[in-house]
Amino acid sequence: MIQREAKVINWKQYLCCNKCGEFKEASTDNRPKNKRWQLWLWTWCKKCMSEYAKNNKEKYQKYYWENREYCNERNKEYNEKHKEEISKQRKKHYQENKELFAERNKNRYEKNKDVILQKQSQYYYRTREDRLETSRKYRENNAEKIKDRRIANRWKVAESRKNNGHYKEYQKQYDKEHRAEINERKKRRRKETWYWAIHLKTARAIKKLWIRPSICPICWEEARVEAHHPNYEKRNEIIFACNKCHQRIHNWWIECPKDVINIQQ
Repeated sequence: MIQREAKVINWKQYLCCNKCGEFKEASTDNRPKNKRWQLWLWTWCKKCMSEYAKNNKEKYQKYYWENREYCNERNKEYNEKHKEEISKQRKKHYQENKELFAERNKNRYEKNKDVILQKQSQYYYRTREDRLETSRKYRENNAEKIKDRRIANRWKVAESRKNNGHYKEYQKQYDKEHRAEINERKKRRRKETWYWAIHLKTARAIKKLWIRPSICPICWEEARVEAHHPNYEKRNEIIFACNKCHQRIHNWWIECPKDVINIQQ
């Protein structure tokens, strides 16, 4: 057994760290987390151990890859035994460092925005049928509960309908009094947003040329067809697609067709 210097101050035991030489209280705040939990078996304080781990990352990584199965089993056992303590510690750490977590998540999202959106869209379309089945089962099993909820919320719908006429009158009066401000705001918005101007030009060109088809050229279904810009730098090149196919193109679920229509006047 290792002999260490010890002191007792105000009925508290203090042990000397063999690395930094400072006397620290023998508590969980200064004791490293390992199997040698007895007071006389740990020789370095928590701070010194963390500094050593940071400076010798390659050594720890090498040991992990050589003994990967043993390390995973040991970590799994520890997590199962101390599940509540780990959850409390994580919540405490998150509450103390909320701003750091927010900045880290924001930077990660900005760097990998395209990949994240693509994965989200793929997951949505992949699990769509499962979600529909779960919602259908819930409606079948909780039909009475849904009915009671609708009856309870019926008075809210009635009140909103009563106030709808008052809101429309107020909106008309506001539009008449502030007509000039509204028009200026619309003009400013159209100038500031470049894509708004592009959409207006394309709508006017389609109306003049009468080139909007009644059938979607992607899924070949009769539906309201919309214009899609594959590249906003080439503003006169568009593709026609229905609302469903248009959303799938934006979500990278379908490849954008290469047959482009030129609307240059």
